[in-house]
Amino acid sequence: TGSNCGAACEKGLLWCMDSVQWKAKFALIKHVRHLTEKSTTRVANRFRPAGIQPKSFVSSAMHRKRVRCCSVRKRPVFLLGAVCTASVLCWLILHLRADTLSATRCAGFSELSSVNFLHDGMRRRLCQNITAFTIIGGKFPLCQLPDRLPLSIEHEVRRAAAVDHLTSRVADRNITIFKYRGRGLVSRTSFRSQSWELQLVSRLIDIMRALSKSEVTFLDVGSDIGVYSLQAVDAGIATVAVDWNIRNLVRLRLSARKLRARPGLLRLFWAFFHTRVSIRYLQYDAESCKLVGARDGSGSPKSAVVRDTVPVATGLGDDLIPHLRTRFVVMKIHFETRERDFFESSAKLIDERQVVVVLMEWRRSYFYDSAAMSPNYGRLVNFFTSRFFVLMSPITLKRLNPEDIRDWDTIWVRWDYVHIVKRTL
Repeated sequence: TGSNCGAACEKGLLWCMDSVQWKAKFALIKHVRHLTEKSTTRVANRFRPAGIQPKSFVSSAMHRKRVRCCSVRKRPVFLLGAVCTASVLCWLILHLRADTLSATRCAGFSELSSVNFLHDGMRRRLCQNITAFTIIGGKFPLCQLPDRLPLSIEHEVRRAAAVDHLTSRVADRNITIFKYRGRGLVSRTSFRSQSWELQLVSRLIDIMRALSKSEVTFLDVGSDIGVYSLQAVDAGIATVAVDWNIRNLVRLRLSARKLRARPGLLRLFWAFFHTRVSIRYLQYDAESCKLVGARDGSGSPKSAVVRDTVPVATGLGDDLIPHLRTRFVVMKIHFETRERDFFESSAKLIDERQVVVVLMEWRRSYFYDSAAMSPNYGRLVNFFTSRFFVLMSPITLKRLNPEDIRDWDTIWVRWDYVHIVKRTL
């Protein structure tokens, strides 16, 4: 429908321009005719014989030719004005669509667009102990955000954010959370119910308590605005949150301050996981406003996406190993179909650290009848089954057949910890 609308608008605009040009031509011809008649009349009055009228000086053939030249079929003025107005408005809507999305529908897109993240002064203040976007040893080191980000970033995000509350999973109170204004799946759902995926959050909290929360780290890959991370911090569990959108991490930092958690309990990392070393720019889906990928600046983005103005450096999942200091690791990953990129760069992390549970969401789409039709399904299944992980339902904790998964949300449990996980049922 978008292409049909665009074609109709273009035809209407061309017809309008053609009509305006015709109007201008007709006015010019009419003006020339008027001047010609005046000059002809003046000459005729000077040289005409007695008894002959001035108009008879112009031959009837010339008069018929001039009338035939100028007697073009007139188009109704009202119809012309209506079509021109509609065409111009339609053209403006289509060509300014990205700005409209950023200002209204994709509310977070316009945030931080005026900040130069590649400026030397800004790069030195973005990451803890390193300079952002600097290659060391052939790769970008992971950027851990400091406790205090530059005021220009925090103030702009705080001013644009909406404040709401989530129901705490471990205490009889509400958790303050900073969210996006406008369109957003997490924000819209939690505004209505003060929760988001409550059963999944509760399951992970129960599993981490069963493993002894002093010996477990919650790794939130694709933290978004921090619904899972805030619940884990509220339960007193060490949390490492990773996201490729710095706006999400700033909101999470602001929410954690309201929670007044123990210093060092929450650590934030800003990275786009990929084995290729590059600086990427996020891409938003033009309709749902979800992140769909990131480009390295080469080529041009597709017409169905909106390109971000904030860069992000690539990183490796294995670089998280020094920051996971506990005996066990429980992971939640939701990286907008980029799970394969993360696991390809974090095989050592899974093998060397006691990652015992991984909650992941398969890509949902109206075109898929089951999760088994999701992209990269086979590679992800082989990645976990080769490491002796068992696929289970996070709600019923029943074992699932990897060959035919009907659940979109699943957990992978290492085989020697299945009995501990089942105790939480």
